Amino acid sequence: MSKFNLLDEKWIKVVDKKRNQVVEVSLKEVFEHAHELKMLAGEMKTQDFAMLRLLLAVLHTVFSRFNANGEVYEFLEVDERYRQKEDVSEDDLEEYRDELMDTWKTLWKSGEFPKIVVEYLEKWRDRFYLFDEKYPFYQVTKKEMYRHNFLANGKSTETPGEIYARYINMLITESKNKLVLFSPKIESNKDTLSKEEIARFLIMLQGYVGGEVDKVTIAGRDYIKSKGWLSELGGVYLEGDTLFRTLMLNLILLHPKQKYILKAEKPCWEVNCYEYVENSFSESIDNISQLYTNLSRAVYIDVTKDLSDKFKINTLKLPKFDIENNLEPMTIWKGLKKGNKNIFVPEQHDLKKSLWHNFGLVTESKDGTKRPYIIDWREKIEEYVDDNRIIINSVGMELNNKSNTPKNEVFDRLILKDFLLFDDEEGGWTVRINDIIEETKSVIEKQYKFFLKDIKEIRNYSNDGFVNNKIEELYSLIDEPFRNWIFEIDETSKKDESIIAWRKIFKELLVQSAQDILNQSNPRDLKGIKKEDKIKNVPMAYNTFEVKINSILG
Repeated sequence: MSKFNLLDEKWIKVVDKKRNQVVEVSLKEVFEHAHELKMLAGEMKTQDFAMLRLLLAVLHTVFSRFNANGEVYEFLEVDERYRQKEDVSEDDLEEYRDELMDTWKTLWKSGEFPKIVVEYLEKWRDRFYLFDEKYPFYQVTKKEMYRHNFLANGKSTETPGEIYARYINMLITESKNKLVLFSPKIESNKDTLSKEEIARFLIMLQGYVGGEVDKVTIAGRDYIKSKGWLSELGGVYLEGDTLFRTLMLNLILLHPKQKYILKAEKPCWEVNCYEYVENSFSESIDNISQLYTNLSRAVYIDVTKDLSDKFKINTLKLPKFDIENNLEPMTIWKGLKKGNKNIFVPEQHDLKKSLWHNFGLVTESKDGTKRPYIIDWREKIEEYVDDNRIIINSVGMELNNKSNTPKNEVFDRLILKDFLLFDDEEGGWTVRINDIIEETKSVIEKQYKFFLKDIKEIRNYSNDGFVNNKIEELYSLIDEPFRNWIFEIDETSKKDESIIAWRKIFKELLVQSAQDILNQSNPRDLKGIKKEDKIKNVPMAYNTFEVKINSILG
């Protein structure tokens, strides 16, 4: 029983550029009309990120095998389904690199995707049915699911895990023990999903965490459960003024690590479900398409069920792969010491910090840091991109520490001129901006925090709520002014003058915040407290703070 083919059905939410309205399109239509669409517009930004990677997996697969004219590269062979037969030989590496770069440049210049993308998808039509007894999309068959014995909480169980619609729909993310008070759906509709919603959230579910409701594993296998690779990431991607340009800006046909360029792309639909489950225990991921379509769980949807009934899926958690994965291009990184060498692992976004706080992690590669490969790629294509603006988006999921359930969605963007990102020589814009950001953060986290702790002590506050709240308020206060300041920097701007201008803006906002606290002083604050035979009051704390600020910011 094959139903709801994703190539034909309208299920992907996008913004139509001409009408500026959200519409639904099929997978084929996304690629046919990407130049006429503004952006993905799913229910959540994390869902859009997972969808973006699915679309990129298709493009990586196609254009690693075919050039912009739809011709197979002479360095490789494809079968009747356009599947690559073997890896590219090292002897052909340099020529292959040139061909890939030419393909990207030709695609960019043409402004739309050629017919070869849809031709490839048609070759795999049977793998894009959402409901299917043989090749269900992003799922396994009933036979494959029940081929295994199951473990739940370390004990044998006769059935796989179950996830109901109210959890699959991450706008709700409800379990038996946790209800959403302000849900976008009324109670009677919480356990139903349309076919379109199932498709969108299934892709998201494979990328993100499952939490306590999703904990059944395959018996007889000793492994660490995946919580979804995207849950591990501090996701970053580039945005263009059309969906076509967004896809192209993130289409890294030349990976910075040479070994990955030679590897044949292996998206999940080119592998049957039995092989996929087995390979997840033994095979490392060595290509972008496989990474972007990596499944965190074996999912089974009963194709005989009426969707008007209470919807659920069966699940089995699959193993996580090595987090020290230097294939991943769309994340910020943190450096760790392992023995006598540095390794890098994905760094998750902090909900309380704007993207510009991590400017150094996004823009600089030096000892102890590594910028996202997507930024390296943007620098490589710089001469071909006819837009001096760079829009960097950050996206991630904040998780509950105990249950690993989704807690908050993290999304932010930073818009700046391209030269600010790539002028990374000593004294260049990239370095100077990172330095001033670090200075700003240091002043807040040290001098301003010290002042706040003095106030806390004088006023006898019992916890750090006052200190933390005031710091968050200040970061919020300077957020928009900083974004405006960095966006207004252009090729004519002088570095020293620009830095002084920001210090002036920042100092005014900082001093005003401290003065607001000073002006709220009551007689007790003015009288102060005795400490080490000295009087300590709010005006004295403010004066000490002001002296320090003047010495740093001028």
